[in-house]
Amino acid sequence: MTRSENTQTSGGSESLNTPRHISEPDLARAILRSKAFRVVDLADYFRKLGEQSGYPLDNLIRITEKIPFFVNGNEHLTLRRIAMSFFRTDKIRNWDPVILDCVNQALDAMVGLECVDLVSEYAAVVSSTSICQILGLPPAGRKRYDQMAEEIRWVIEPFLPLSQLRRIDEVAGKFYQELASLDREPREQGPQPFLAELTNVPTEFTEADVLWLTIALYVAGQSSLHTLANILVTLAETPAEQRMGLLEPDKLNAIVDALLRTGGSIQYLSRIALNDVKIEDHQFIRGERVEVEIAAANITEAGGRCPFSHATEDTIGIDTITGSGLAFGVGAHKCVGAELTRMVARHALSGIMSRFPLLRALPGSPNDYHHSRAIKSPLDLLCHLS
Repeated sequence: MTRSENTQTSGGSESLNTPRHISEPDLARAILRSKAFRVVDLADYFRKLGEQSGYPLDNLIRITEKIPFFVNGNEHLTLRRIAMSFFRTDKIRNWDPVILDCVNQALDAMVGLECVDLVSEYAAVVSSTSICQILGLPPAGRKRYDQMAEEIRWVIEPFLPLSQLRRIDEVAGKFYQELASLDREPREQGPQPFLAELTNVPTEFTEADVLWLTIALYVAGQSSLHTLANILVTLAETPAEQRMGLLEPDKLNAIVDALLRTGGSIQYLSRIALNDVKIEDHQFIRGERVEVEIAAANITEAGGRCPFSHATEDTIGIDTITGSGLAFGVGAHKCVGAELTRMVARHALSGIMSRFPLLRALPGSPNDYHHSRAIKSPLDLLCHLS
């Protein structure tokens, strides 16, 4: 194949052909829980695309090889074991005081302001500062890391032009070089960050693999930032008297899980049929790609209720899917950062309600959203604080 800036898809083992969209709730849940489907191997797709176009995409291959959502088989098991050795619930909760401190610092900076943008001045600050400290990156660089991560995040969008993929590949390479030049200083007290603690890894897992995994985790953290922004929209648009459950410890977790279920930023999960299979009276052929709508998979008997009502006495137990539903995926490919996202959301929501219980969105805000098929999240959220 001659070099072409118009190359968008490739043949081979992982061609991103037009998928079947799945929006029926029972079918969506059945597919995500079925072993008859596998995740899309993005690294293989970029490898084939580079070979056919004549433009290698080595950095995209390296980073997508380290995103558990897009890896199968033994490679996935290795990645998940390494990541979960740090992000499992009992260990990540040791970072609770650090996250709370990040929230309080962001709130302190808002004191005395009449109007703030809760996306750039709160969600981004809390989420990015927390993940920087947890991974072992200097928080002073968070805006630069966010810019690079947001550009790299576009790799999950299908049918991007080759020119854009080459630009993303270049940005990924710059992110890697910046991390490779960091001095990894251990924390004097408290839990040690990911880069300092990640020592018990397979011998075949190189220093470069550790850095690419760190970048993959930071990029994945952008989804948590976007989800927190969505949740803050719901908070700001809900009357103050209906939000008070966030100040009650026995209701906080249930409310946050309900908000995560309805406000997740990832819009769909892609799967590929391993063989011809029939699920819920629907026939799928081997190699067929489907896009499962997460909102559909999360529809429950309590669907349509205000998320803040999920923690009230008359609605607890109604949901057919408990907790945050499928907002973090399901099974072996469930997001390794699920508990961290919950922790950040709990502190961010209870903290802002404690300080600014009367906050409300300005008319017309959010003004715009990310123009993306895979992600739904506001670009801004202007709010009065009192």
